[in-house]
Amino acid sequence: MGKGRGKLSYWAPVDLFWDGPLAVDERPMDQKGEVVAIKALPVKLTFNNKGESIDFRFDARHVLRDREISSVWPWRALFAAVEPGSYDLRLVLETTSGTVSLKTGCGARREYAT
Repeated sequence: MGKGRGKLSYWAPVDLFWDGPLAVDERPMDQKGEVVAIKALPVKLTFNNKGESIDFRFDARHVLRDREISSVWPWRALFAAVEPGSYDLRLVLETTSGTVSLKTGCGARREYAT
């Protein structure tokens, strides 16, 4: 989620099938378990025929987010992290092969007075 060029931006990895935050694999890096390495668990999409599609929906309130992308995984709820204002939503899908074609829509728009 971004707020224009050079302004506030947030990231919120989402599991498109479960309407929630993207799951991670956590592994301790030290003997006490105080330092933890995380790796996002990918969401696998497989299409058997050309032209197949999938419909998914998620509620932004169900996804955890934080300010900039960093080594710290997002942990804050929508209204605890995002300041009031109007935002543009950007959905990024990554692929290791092939191309991705998207048709997106927004079920609701909500603006907050600043």
